Amino acid sequence: MVTSNGNVCTRCGKIRVVTGTYNETVGNSNVTYTQTACSDPECQKLVDENLVKEEKKRAVLKNEQEHRVLLRKSASASRI
Repeated sequence: MVTSNGNVCTRCGKIRVVTGTYNETVGNSNVTYTQTACSDPECQKLVDENLVKEEKKRAVLKNEQEHRVLLRKSASASRI
Protein backbone atom coordinates (compact mmCIF):
# COMPACT_ATOMS: atom_id res chain seq x y z
CA MET A 1 0.00 0.00 0.00
CA VAL A 2 1.94 3.02 -1.24
CA THR A 3 0.00 6.16 -2.07
CA SER A 4 0.90 9.82 -2.13
CA ASN A 5 -0.56 11.93 0.65
CA GLY A 6 0.75 15.36 -0.36
CA ASN A 7 3.33 15.70 2.46
CA VAL A 8 6.88 16.66 1.58
CA CYS A 9 10.09 15.34 3.12
CA THR A 10 11.67 17.82 5.51
CA ARG A 11 15.14 16.80 4.38
CA CYS A 12 14.97 16.68 0.56
CA GLY A 13 11.57 18.15 -0.33
CA LYS A 14 10.33 15.13 -2.27
CA ILE A 15 6.79 13.83 -1.84
CA ARG A 16 6.34 11.47 1.12
CA VAL A 17 4.30 8.31 0.59
CA VAL A 18 1.98 6.43 2.93
CA THR A 19 3.63 3.18 4.03
CA GLY A 20 0.98 2.01 6.45
CA THR A 21 -2.09 2.88 8.47
CA TYR A 22 -3.69 1.34 11.53
CA ASN A 23 -6.62 2.07 13.81
CA GLU A 24 -6.71 2.13 17.59
CA THR A 25 -9.55 2.72 19.99
CA VAL A 26 -8.69 5.21 22.72
CA GLY A 27 -11.50 5.58 25.22
CA ASN A 28 -14.60 6.24 23.13
CA SER A 29 -12.65 7.50 20.10
CA ASN A 30 -11.31 5.65 17.09
CA VAL A 31 -7.86 7.00 16.13
CA THR A 32 -6.27 6.33 12.73
CA TYR A 33 -2.47 6.45 12.55
CA THR A 34 -0.73 6.95 9.21
CA GLN A 35 2.96 6.18 8.71
CA THR A 36 4.76 7.96 5.90
CA ALA A 37 8.24 7.75 4.40
CA CYS A 38 10.28 9.69 1.87
CA SER A 39 9.96 8.39 -1.66
CA ASP A 40 13.79 8.39 -1.88
CA PRO A 41 15.06 5.31 0.03
CA GLU A 42 18.53 6.80 0.64
CA CYS A 43 17.03 9.95 2.13
CA GLN A 44 14.68 7.91 4.32
CA LYS A 45 17.64 5.84 5.54
CA LEU A 46 19.41 9.04 6.64
CA VAL A 47 16.24 10.35 8.29
CA ASP A 48 15.83 7.07 10.20
CA GLU A 49 19.47 7.19 11.37
CA ASN A 50 19.00 10.76 12.62
CA LEU A 51 15.81 9.79 14.45
CA VAL A 52 17.62 6.95 16.22
CA LYS A 53 20.41 9.34 17.29
CA GLU A 54 17.88 11.88 18.59
CA GLU A 55 15.96 9.17 20.46
CA LYS A 56 19.14 7.99 22.20
CA LYS A 57 20.04 11.58 23.08
CA ARG A 58 16.57 12.19 24.54
CA ALA A 59 16.83 8.99 26.60
CA VAL A 60 20.18 10.09 28.05
CA LEU A 61 18.83 13.54 28.88
CA LYS A 62 15.75 12.03 30.54
CA ASN A 63 17.90 9.71 32.67
CA GLU A 64 20.13 12.61 33.71
CA GLN A 65 17.09 14.68 34.65
CA GLU A 66 15.59 11.85 36.72
CA HIS A 67 18.95 11.42 38.46
CA ARG A 68 19.09 15.15 39.29
CA VAL A 69 15.54 15.03 40.67
CA LEU A 70 16.43 12.08 42.92
CA LEU A 71 19.55 13.87 44.16
CA ARG A 72 17.56 17.01 44.88
CA LYS A 73 14.88 15.04 46.77
CA SER A 74 17.46 13.13 48.83
CA ALA A 75 19.33 16.34 49.66
CA SER A 76 16.08 17.99 50.67
CA ALA A 77 15.07 15.03 52.83
CA SER A 78 18.45 14.95 54.60
CA ARG A 79 18.14 18.64 55.57
CA ILE A 80 14.86 18.07 57.41
